Amino acid sequence: MAKQNKKQSGTDTSNVETNTFIKGLNKDADPSFVKQGMWTHARNASNNTASGDLGTISNEESNILCAKVMTASSFTNKDIIGSIHLFSDKWVIYSVLYDQLDGKALRSEIGLFEENTCKYRVIVNDPCLNFNKLNLITGASRLKDDCSWEVYWADNLNPDRHMNIGDPKLWIEDPYTFNGGDNGSSTINYYSNGNGSPILWPGVPWIEECEDTVETPHGENRYECLICEPTNKLDCNKLRIARFLKTPCLNLKKGLQPGTLGNGSYAVTMAYTIDRVRVTNYFSVGYPQPIYFDPDLRGSLEVDIDVDENAFDEFELILIRFTNQNLDTRRIGYYNTRIKNVIIDLFTDQNPNIDKDAILLKDYVFEQSKQITAANDYLLRIGPTSKFDFNYQPLANLIQAEWISVEYDEKYYFDGGKNAGYLRDEIYAYFIRWVYDTGDKSASYHIPGRPSTNYTTPAGVATTDIATLTGDNNIGTTPLYEDDQIFQVLNTADITSTIQEELDDGGKVIASGSMGYWQSSEAYPDNRPDIWNSSEYCWTGSTSEDYDLCGEQIRHHKFPDNALSEETYHFNQKNGKFYIRLMGVRFKNIIMPKDNVGKDIDNIVGYEILRGSRNGNKTILAKGMINNFRNYSIPGTPDNANIEDEVTIPGQSTPSTTIGLYANYPYNCLVPRANNTTAQSILGVLQADYFYNDPFIIRRATGGDTENFYKRVSQNIPVDIQSFHSPDLSYNNPTISASEMKLYGYLAGTATQQFIEPEKHPEFKLLGNEAVIFAVIGGLINLVLETIGELKINYPEQNFTVPRHPVIKSDIAPVVSTYAAPGVSVTSITGIAGQRDYAAMTNSAGLVNKDTTLNTGLGLKGVAVGTSGLSAGTGIKGWEEQVQQYANGGAFVTDVLLGQNRLVDKYTSDSGPANQFRKQTGTYTTPAYLKTYKAYELLPTSLKAFATASAALGQAFYFFMEGMKDTVAVLYAIIRTKQYALQQIGHGEYNRFNSPDLNQNSLDMPSSDRFRLPVGAYVRDQLFQFPTYQAEDYNYSSPTALWTGEVNYRINNLLRPDLVVVRTTDDNENPAGPAFIMFDPGNPGILGGGHQSHDQSSMTLGLLNKTPGYGWDLFNSTTDNVFKDKYKSLQFKTPIASHYVGLKYDFRNLYRQLESIIQVLVTPCEQKLDFISENSTIDNSVVSQSIPGECSDINFSRKRIAKTPVFFGGDTYVTRHTEKTIMPFFYEWLYGEPDNYRFNYFRRQMIPEPRFMVNSNRWDFSDFSLDNIVNIFGNTPDYGEGILPTAYYDLDNVRYNEGTNTNFPIPGYPGLLSPKNSYFYTSSSGIKDFFVESEVLTDFRFKGRSAEEKSYNKWQYTDLLTLFSQNPAIFTKGNYFRYDYSLSTARFLFSQYYNNGFLQGSTYDPTIAELCYTSFPNRIQYSNILSEHEAYDAWLMFLALNKVDFKSELNSVKSFGKTGLMMTFKNNSPLIYQGVDQRETYIGVKATIGDGGLFSTTPQNVVISDQPYQYGSCQNIYSVISTPVGIYFISQEQGKIFAYTGKLEEISQSGMKWWFDKFLPFKLLEEFPEYPHTDNPIAGIGCQATYDNANSILYFSKTDYMVKEEYEGLLTFDPDSNKFSLDGRIFRILLGDSRYFKDASWTVSYDPKTKLWISFHDWIPGSYLPSRLHFLTTKNDGIWKHNDACNDYCNFYNVQYPFEIELPVVTGQTITTIRSVQYILECYRKDTYLCTDQFQVLDYNFSQAIISNTEQVSGQLNLNIFPKNNVVLSQTYPKLNSNLDSFDILFSKEENKYRFNQFWDITKDRGEFPEGYSYPPTGPLVPETTKLLGNYAENQIWITEPNGYVKNLNPMNLDYNKPLFQRKKFRHYLNYIKLIKDNSRDTNMILKIFNTKSQVSQR
Repeated sequence: MAKQNKKQSGTDTSNVETNTFIKGLNKDADPSFVKQGMWTHARNASNNTASGDLGTISNEESNILCAKVMTASSFTNKDIIGSIHLFSDKWVIYSVLYDQLDGKALRSEIGLFEENTCKYRVIVNDPCLNFNKLNLITGASRLKDDCSWEVYWADNLNPDRHMNIGDPKLWIEDPYTFNGGDNGSSTINYYSNGNGSPILWPGVPWIEECEDTVETPHGENRYECLICEPTNKLDCNKLRIARFLKTPCLNLKKGLQPGTLGNGSYAVTMAYTIDRVRVTNYFSVGYPQPIYFDPDLRGSLEVDIDVDENAFDEFELILIRFTNQNLDTRRIGYYNTRIKNVIIDLFTDQNPNIDKDAILLKDYVFEQSKQITAANDYLLRIGPTSKFDFNYQPLANLIQAEWISVEYDEKYYFDGGKNAGYLRDEIYAYFIRWVYDTGDKSASYHIPGRPSTNYTTPAGVATTDIATLTGDNNIGTTPLYEDDQIFQVLNTADITSTIQEELDDGGKVIASGSMGYWQSSEAYPDNRPDIWNSSEYCWTGSTSEDYDLCGEQIRHHKFPDNALSEETYHFNQKNGKFYIRLMGVRFKNIIMPKDNVGKDIDNIVGYEILRGSRNGNKTILAKGMINNFRNYSIPGTPDNANIEDEVTIPGQSTPSTTIGLYANYPYNCLVPRANNTTAQSILGVLQADYFYNDPFIIRRATGGDTENFYKRVSQNIPVDIQSFHSPDLSYNNPTISASEMKLYGYLAGTATQQFIEPEKHPEFKLLGNEAVIFAVIGGLINLVLETIGELKINYPEQNFTVPRHPVIKSDIAPVVSTYAAPGVSVTSITGIAGQRDYAAMTNSAGLVNKDTTLNTGLGLKGVAVGTSGLSAGTGIKGWEEQVQQYANGGAFVTDVLLGQNRLVDKYTSDSGPANQFRKQTGTYTTPAYLKTYKAYELLPTSLKAFATASAALGQAFYFFMEGMKDTVAVLYAIIRTKQYALQQIGHGEYNRFNSPDLNQNSLDMPSSDRFRLPVGAYVRDQLFQFPTYQAEDYNYSSPTALWTGEVNYRINNLLRPDLVVVRTTDDNENPAGPAFIMFDPGNPGILGGGHQSHDQSSMTLGLLNKTPGYGWDLFNSTTDNVFKDKYKSLQFKTPIASHYVGLKYDFRNLYRQLESIIQVLVTPCEQKLDFISENSTIDNSVVSQSIPGECSDINFSRKRIAKTPVFFGGDTYVTRHTEKTIMPFFYEWLYGEPDNYRFNYFRRQMIPEPRFMVNSNRWDFSDFSLDNIVNIFGNTPDYGEGILPTAYYDLDNVRYNEGTNTNFPIPGYPGLLSPKNSYFYTSSSGIKDFFVESEVLTDFRFKGRSAEEKSYNKWQYTDLLTLFSQNPAIFTKGNYFRYDYSLSTARFLFSQYYNNGFLQGSTYDPTIAELCYTSFPNRIQYSNILSEHEAYDAWLMFLALNKVDFKSELNSVKSFGKTGLMMTFKNNSPLIYQGVDQRETYIGVKATIGDGGLFSTTPQNVVISDQPYQYGSCQNIYSVISTPVGIYFISQEQGKIFAYTGKLEEISQSGMKWWFDKFLPFKLLEEFPEYPHTDNPIAGIGCQATYDNANSILYFSKTDYMVKEEYEGLLTFDPDSNKFSLDGRIFRILLGDSRYFKDASWTVSYDPKTKLWISFHDWIPGSYLPSRLHFLTTKNDGIWKHNDACNDYCNFYNVQYPFEIELPVVTGQTITTIRSVQYILECYRKDTYLCTDQFQVLDYNFSQAIISNTEQVSGQLNLNIFPKNNVVLSQTYPKLNSNLDSFDILFSKEENKYRFNQFWDITKDRGEFPEGYSYPPTGPLVPETTKLLGNYAENQIWITEPNGYVKNLNPMNLDYNKPLFQRKKFRHYLNYIKLIKDNSRDTNMILKIFNTKSQVSQR
């Protein structure tokens, strides 16, 4: 500001204040500090002109109507609601014609606008576009490779869309005109020139009508060519970015042709593609298809394809391979959607790998977005929104599930079947989710198990599912726990139908029924009845509390157990064929989803069923067969170590309780047919065929003295320990932590058995007792013939081979078995490394306790082990010392070689060096030796004493013995070798299942089907010590006394297949187990009465010969018997039976909370709904049902799916399980040795002791001694040696008596000199072959390469001879269980270990969800990046991981720099990304799940303030603009405007901070804070901004309204109609109605060059269109140009507005009086042609002026030019205007200087004196003041409008008739001069300099 003083005479009191226009608009600073160059108000002003004129203020150019939209319609209610820039001056414009009354769209239009020519052309006009002015459009465009343009847009109402608008060269030009409808009632869309055919806009997807050119296909995969013609209707479905599509269904099956696919499980999935780029999620993976061939790599697959041919042309086929527990996912190829079948026979590394995460990831298919924009060659969808997250749970509660029993041929899986069923008696969780027409899916909803109902137990007791059991309950089974409820003890499933139904895959439905009840200990949420209660809503149709689950226990579904009915048996045999039965599931009463008021959810086209994965959620560990154990006597232990033994040791008060056990064989015979049911004895000896006694094994007493050794005791079968046979525990060894065993029934069948001669077993020569007579005769003859004399014997050098024997290990190491239950300590007795697990235990006397297995193999003759031995060295050294010791005398011969102290015996005994020596088996050499003997010296030691008494007699005796010897040698030469060994083999096929008969037992055993299971363990080839436990009143399967005390089981499983062993108890933890399977005495059948077990497989030849129905039918006459060679190996059949059980867990909280469940697909593909047939008998048919009267305010119908197809998708197969049961009776046997190989089986007993054994050593007549003769009548065991030849063998023969274990009453064996048709048994073995439910697909077990790996398979391998070959390398290997679990669907990674669904979150609220749908306001989803020469539209590819989520709701995204981005947020500070860092895979190709490039860098916050300040937040997307000078945006809620030019600046602080703080927040929200349309300047309120590219000026606009004062609190807003009501009246008031609202809108301009504000503007646009020149705005249906009318000013949207400028006159602290106002003003008018030439308009001036200060105001001063030629007229001024509201004054103009000085203060009352007082005022004062008493009239000078910039003089403060003497001059240090031009339409006014002349006040 400049101050000019002129010196005159005296004191100069004049002052001149000059002002320019370079500092901008300032409304913040106190006027006292306003600087020169600033102004305090401007309206419709500009700080430059079209020619420049910087530093001046001029009036603003008018805007010009450039074009109108929807010109074909005469209606005026039209609005432009969006625009997208194409290129140059080309824009796509979106507009809507709407009903004025209800606001609904009548017509929607897309057009092309060209700025340069102001031409607008309609592209398409169609109601299907469904535009709405409440939903503004944002979008982007791009040029495609084919030179056409594609536009992409979003309106947050309709689906996000895109449309091709063709190549600009093909755009329709004049003279073609658009033929559109007037009122929107019809669709025409044609352009016509009046001559030729009408044409349509190019590129637009018009609906086409197609015709086939041929009637039939040309080939299997070739179809008709179609010729299509476009109609004039828009195909809006093709505009969708999220396309409508038909979900595919891929049926994968085993291929018929050979291929190269390896063994494993395969599944397929697919995604639709465009130009080989995926545009959809991968669809659900169907059931896995197993492939198994041996040899491998021979498989192929076939895929039947049903895909969408209309929406897509191609798809990507993915094969998922799971082999050897390895997952591989690769692309098979791209296929045309018209292909119906694909064969896959090759899968290699050449197939492109697909990330499995991409397949598993199921992202939302977003229907719409809040906005679409482009940045850095990406298309961004901001704030995407998916479907309405509806509340389906109240309807899901009503869905009914039923089990389905489906029958298939037993070769179903061999033939390529893939359905996996559900495990009977198991609990499953189910879910449903819905499929939309865009392919995406809803959340999953829990399908609860059925409600509790009344239930009648098998025992006929009426109760309920959930009744808690008490001691008085008679329910037909035993509860195991005190709190057991009915549903926990019994399976309450029911059968409701046996109607049969054929399935497409050949399966036959044979029955169905309701699931069993089951509830968890965990509960549903108790605070959301609106979600979990069906009766909460009338539209569910449910009022029953059964379906109100809020706070109730979680319910799941329990499949029936096997015993419910014959239809639920897991297999069946009919007419000689076997069938498996799979459990499937079907659902009924599935009601279609509804919204919160009962209206059907649109766009639902299908559904999927899911189930909970059982991994970690099993109540059944495994199902299978159980067999019993038999006990045996452990040698060296007291007799009463076995609970039921009758023999006791005197003086022993605390008996040991170790019980020796061995697993039953070959099947599970308990009581052989021939056994007696009552105990009998002969000569005091218990008969050997009593009840449970094994026909192959005799149990002896084991007392410490030898006297009791031959005393037989009965075997028993403990009820509480069983072997468990199941594939689930054979192929895999999970921890046996099950807590109970449940009996489901028993398997019965037939074993086909036979006795065969063991492979490569040598034949023997055995003498009968007749040989003794011949030997005596031969001895006598030799005595006569021989002469007494000496005998010289030359002993040559000979080799001695140390025989192989079991290794004795005298220590027992307690170990924790890795196969036992957790925490169970098991004593495992193991052998020396490299040897088998033979073992013994040391007793208290220091002796070695050993089974007969060990004792008989040591070469001892009844001598106690440990009582003798050699004191010399050990091992080989010991042998050498002994040889040397005897080398010098006869003792060598008599003792070492021949005597009873032979080194051979010593070195095969337990004591001395034997322990070491036996570990070093091998061959050793004795030296040659020549010796002369007297004959009697060669006699046995036992006869020497007798012979030496008389040399002659001794000599005679010697010759007698030699004669016997020679005779025996002759006899051995005469008799022929025979095969005395037999081996039993068989195949047991369990061909039927029987329900359990818990009352069948007659032995007073527990009748129950549930037992506790405290211990389970894996028993290998070993002696296995079970943990000791305490028993009370233990009934050890015996009708005799009960046992109380410790029980300790030792299982002998040496050389036998591995076992799973479980021990069971009752509810009191006392030993208990399933009742034995016995025949009903009243129905004896072929076996007669008695307590015989069902299973009769334990059969010797002797028993077979005596058992009706088994042996007798093998031969033809009573003289024949089965022992004859022609019969002995004939096959025979025996019944077999075993219990079928499950090992179960007692999980009370199975599956835990619903959110923790991994969801697995049940449906093979997305189920498509049938909306046409409306037939409840058709699967997936949707049937409508009216629901009258349930919802009084809604009339609706319920749509429901009556029934679904039968689904599988389970985890259980029903297949044959086969395993070998091997029982070797000896731990060592002959294989491959020559005939007559000397071998003593007596000393190699596996279980003491086999009934039938052989010692092949020749009969030793030297045993013909007095001691041995005495022993014949004693109880000392002979171990295959004795005085008679028959002591060398015990053979089964036709004379054998099972009761006495002798050939009694007929002594001797058949045959003369040698036994005939008599046999011993080396082993008894059989194949168990039974159907079982399992996760293992046993049909595809590994077949094995070598013989020991082979397994029985009904269709592929049945060679029993090889399977049971007694080659030790084969026979001792047991079962070879090898299986690739990749073949099991339960292990298939994609279906079992990854969650395929999701529940609604715990915070889900249906009322909130209805408002916001599934919205992601904090998310940006971005497309693939554009690339050169693209083959596809990358902006339509929104991959799953192409997204970024922020912590706050996004507002906008703007580009800056080369690759930078800036995000603004509604409630947070902005973030910036500096650039793109593309992530690439190792081969340089972006990952298919998303490139991750756009937001790969870490964002940076542009402010340093804390988050609560929300500094820089932005609430209006249209207020954010990216300009050449920076990014600018409005923070409406904070009243701030920001610029980002490398840093964030608050530009509103430049003189306008406090004004924006007051007038930027919306005024409407003060009255209606919930008003929704706060970012819609067209139909609501909002802020926006633009940039004038030519003038570098920014414009910020706010559209806002304020309720008039008189209507405050009286208006209400109706969001449905978007209108207001007064006092609740029916009529609707539109926003902005001037009768009720004041306009609070404004536009303000800012100069970024000077960083100063310029002016307010009266034009409030609908929207902005930035331009390369100036800018454009829209208003209703018009497009307007701005700052481009060089000869028209201040006329906006055809309304004339004033040009105003207000300047302050500031004199600091000096009070001055304004004398005159003077300014330089130039006014021009330009030519209308070029707008270049102009002329100055003389005397053109502002029309009004107002002078004011804080106390005074001039009123309105009308400026009139001084009448230079009419002085008289000039004298009439100033004068009061005829309207009495202003003064007319004169201004003068000289040399472009305008000046006026006729003004004074006309303030009506300044409040200096009370009202009514005269002047000068007199009267009383206010006490203690100088102020007069009275009322003072005071008024504000100005009345400001709600927009904050329009100010009007307050008429209540003005007195235009104020007396002259009261007219004061303007005396102040601050005065304002406001200049106004009402109408400057054609003249450009340029205000350059302003000054005032004032007089310094003398006061």
